[in-house]
Amino acid sequence: MGTVSDARKADYAALESRAIDLLNRAAEDLVNWVELIHDPDMPWAFRWAPDSVRGANVGATNYILEAARRCGVLDRILTPEQRRLGSAWIHSLEVDHHVFADPALLDRKPPAWDDSEENWPPDGAHKEAINQYALGCLRYYEDRRLDVLAGPPPPTWPQKDDTDVLDWIKKVEPNWSWIGRTIHRLIRWRHEGAISKELLLACVDYAHSRQDQETGFWGGGIQTTFKLLIPVHDPAELPVPRAEKIIDSVLRVMDKPDYDDNLFPCEEFDAFYDLAMAWSSAPGYREEEIKKLAAYRICHILDTHRQHDGGISSYAGNCIPTWLKWDMAPAVAQGDVFGWCIYSAGMNICVDMLGIADRTSWTGRWRQRDDYDTTPFVEVGKSLLIGRVPTAANQPSAARLISP
Repeated sequence: MGTVSDARKADYAALESRAIDLLNRAAEDLVNWVELIHDPDMPWAFRWAPDSVRGANVGATNYILEAARRCGVLDRILTPEQRRLGSAWIHSLEVDHHVFADPALLDRKPPAWDDSEENWPPDGAHKEAINQYALGCLRYYEDRRLDVLAGPPPPTWPQKDDTDVLDWIKKVEPNWSWIGRTIHRLIRWRHEGAISKELLLACVDYAHSRQDQETGFWGGGIQTTFKLLIPVHDPAELPVPRAEKIIDSVLRVMDKPDYDDNLFPCEEFDAFYDLAMAWSSAPGYREEEIKKLAAYRICHILDTHRQHDGGISSYAGNCIPTWLKWDMAPAVAQGDVFGWCIYSAGMNICVDMLGIADRTSWTGRWRQRDDYDTTPFVEVGKSLLIGRVPTAANQPSAARLISP
């Protein structure tokens, strides 16, 4: 039997009660666990895990600060003075506007680096990651809304004056992470008047044409679908096409008997993000089993991924040793910031689905658009894009939150 089937058979009230207890315990565990990953010379910055092979860096720091905010304990792990020093640290890494160079990530080439995929120093996805996570840190140090994709695209990706963007999209497909990020920038550039509406529409129409009409997925899976919904449909407040099919497909994948075999944290988070986004366009669809599943998965993850050090590990038996191509820590039984951040992201969606934020320290806030000014995206979405979404006229507005 799969996890959805198991959740259906469980008592909902008992699941919910236990989920609340485990969430509150996890928040307290996090406060204690971060003491193991503080940089001793920069206590506002964090390493990947207690046993790490790199020093404190923007990736690890962003992940744990994000988790702490979700758990409602950010003020307990950062003092006002540490926030100020953290902000100064990030700005000291800024080599150009919204472009950063982190020595902890750049002073040593990772053993798994493939020069045929990306140059060293990074000029593609890894450069994008450093910029994104440095900006993410500023969200928490400076307590401000900030689009982490506001920086310039990597040199090897489409630039503002390029006109062959659709050709590039077709070339890199099915890398929907790169495609989603590029369309995100195209929307902002269209709002600025820097690109034509024809260029944007050609890319958006192509992206929608690549959705599987039977499963609702892009790129054949949960994670690839997430990569388009989170940077495009969410900030532009666009309806999710074929929402019920997406929900059916996510639940079908999660109910496979081997779903938890070597589960990767992003699969869990992306599954619930897809469900939540689709639910916004198909409110109430399969509600009872989704809510049972949400409570069940909170309990399951916190039962199976808590380590002896009080941390949450990415895999049930060990931490994840790499971030993208960077080597970060040995693959041993210890908590890691990636596990904390990504699993907490999925669980925070579950908190909202269950309506239990008032009984935990957790925020229940999960939409990425809550973290930055989405006015340009909403304006372009309403004026130009909403009519291009398949079956959009027959679906409720995606602006509706799950919680009332």
